[in-house]
Amino acid sequence: MDNEIQITLTKSTHEALSNFAKGFGVSEDEVIQDLIERVKNLEDENKQKNLYEDATDIYQYKSYDILQLPKGKIVVTKNNKKVSNMKGILIKAALDAKVPESECNRDLTTYQIGRNLFRRLK
Repeated sequence: MDNEIQITLTKSTHEALSNFAKGFGVSEDEVIQDLIERVKNLEDENKQKNLYEDATDIYQYKSYDILQLPKGKIVVTKNNKKVSNMKGILIKAALDAKVPESECNRDLTTYQIGRNLFRRLK
């Protein structure tokens, strides 16, 4: 099975790409893959910035930011990236903020736990 395809570039683009790749001792394919990865990272950073701009309230718990977004959506971030265990962090933060256990147990949604946390903080 052949893993190569043909793409059409203008002559000047191909020359620039080729020269750039040669200058770093990499292939043209590696340059394009790196560019794609950098664009993805920029997109992720922009999404994260928008989260903070849209937040109606932010609570810092240890090294985490707990954001309340419009319509009550809750997002937990660390180092400007969403964490995978948002519910666990919310439960710990809520318990530390003296939210009753019945209002921050695992049976509740992140929305419910977050709402109870922010209500307690006000």
